[in-house]
Formats: sequence, C-alpha cells, structure tokens
Amino acid sequence: VGVLEELGAEIVELSLPLAHEARSNSLAAEGPVWLRDNFSDDVLREWSELHPQLERGETQSFTEYLHGQQKRMAIRQEAIAALQRVDVIVMPTGNTIGDKWDAITANIRGRDVPARSRAVYLNGMASQAGLPAISIPCGLAKEERFPVGLQLVGRDLEEALVLRVAYAYEQATPWHQQHPPV
Repeated sequence: VGVLEELGAEIVELSLPLAHEARSNSLAAEGPVWLRDNFSDDVLREWSELHPQLERGETQSFTEYLHGQQKRMAIRQEAIAALQRVDVIVMPTGNTIGDKWDAITANIRGRDVPARSRAVYLNGMASQAGLPAISIPCGLAKEERFPVGLQLVGRDLEEALVLRVAYAYEQATPWHQQHPPV
C-alpha cells in the first residue's frame, strides 16, 4: 500500500466485515451446476476434494439458497458503499501468506481450515459483488519465499482504472519478476 501512496494515491482505511463471508450459500448450489457442466462424471468422481461441495449443493434448500443471495446483495452493497469513498479497494488476495503446494491446512484467525478451502482466499468479495478485480504480486513471504498477492477491486465498469493501478504498481515494484523456489 505504501508503494501506491508513493505513486500519489491517498490511502483511506475501510472496514469490509462481509468480505470474510463472501463464500455465500448461493455458491453451494451454483458451484455444482458449473462443475457438472464443465467436467465429466469420471473427473468429478476422482476429484475427491469436491465431493463435500457437490453434496452440499445438491442437498441445499431453497431457503438456504435465498439466504445466500441476500448475503451476496449485502456484500455488493457494502463494497459499492466503500467505493463511493475511494477509487479502488486495496486488500490482500488471501487470509494467509502462501502455503506449500502440498499443505493440508492453513491457519486463519486461530482456526485450521483445509489449505485449498475457499476460506483461504479473499477474492470472493469481488466475485460475489460482481465488481472488477485483479490480484498482483506484492512480495514473497520471508521464511519460505511464498508469493503474496495484493487485490485491487474497482467500481462497476471501471476495469480500465483497476488495470491502470495494477500496471503502475507492477512497474514500481520488482515482484512480478521474482518467483518462489519450486
């Protein structure tokens, strides 16, 4: 964020409490539909990590789905209200600072969650709100040199601004040229 400030941005602290809840119940129903439309039954059977999501989506009630849609609208309203104060929301891409590719769990606010869980990522807010967003490299965690992402979220139909800010940040930093050890 300091780099953006050096480039002339005015930094305004925001509170987006619903950003952590962005994986709404509506995705439980929508996710399996998308997966079944895009992957064969054989692939889905072998992809054991998805079995709980598929089962949850297939057993979700209409009331749960409607609650998810209401949560989605609340997330959108919160983000739009924040974007009335700023041009772009700058936030971490994830709740954790990188994990090994074979990590089983990640610790988020004192709770271990599956490392590949959607709870690890904060990009759901922009997706649920239907707003343009991009994640750009902003560093490597010190110990293991895992990549860290910075997410930029913009207003409806302002993709060009989001991309300009991302490009300016990228040109002012070396992170897009560095890679973690593999």
